[in-house]
Amino acid sequence: MVSPVVHRHAGGGDDDDQACMYALELLGGSVVSMTLKAAIELGLVDELLAAGAADGVTAEELVARLRLPAVAAATAVDRMLRFLASYGVVRCTTEAGPDGKARRSYAAAPVCKWLAGGSSGEGSVAPLGLLNLDKVFMESCVVFGAMFTAIKYLR
Repeated sequence: MVSPVVHRHAGGGDDDDQACMYALELLGGSVVSMTLKAAIELGLVDELLAAGAADGVTAEELVARLRLPAVAAATAVDRMLRFLASYGVVRCTTEAGPDGKARRSYAAAPVCKWLAGGSSGEGSVAPLGLLNLDKVFMESCVVFGAMFTAIKYLR
């Protein structure tokens, strides 16, 4: 079972490696948000919620249910969900398949109820998250960043 990432704050006796890892986590924060945005927009979160928590579903089953194109989509969905599982957004179970290869199945974690994008999304924060991650909004953040960086040139 995958556990969510534990946030370590630099200072107060943390060693240098932990502080470095936390700095990397902070700098890479948009990767989690953008992966989550893609999972919501593709309908993966809604489909995992609809499937229930029984045994979970594989990436191949999700791709088939959502009628996503191409065989490569299953690999991309598997990578996306495995990444989100490392943050506790979904649950991942790995077992040996009939061919001896690892077979991963995914189920919705409790946080998914707040990330529903479809008709079951009453009370969901997904619309707000999608707005915050919209291209226009993100571009304005880049402008703000440039503005704050320009402060060093003011005299």
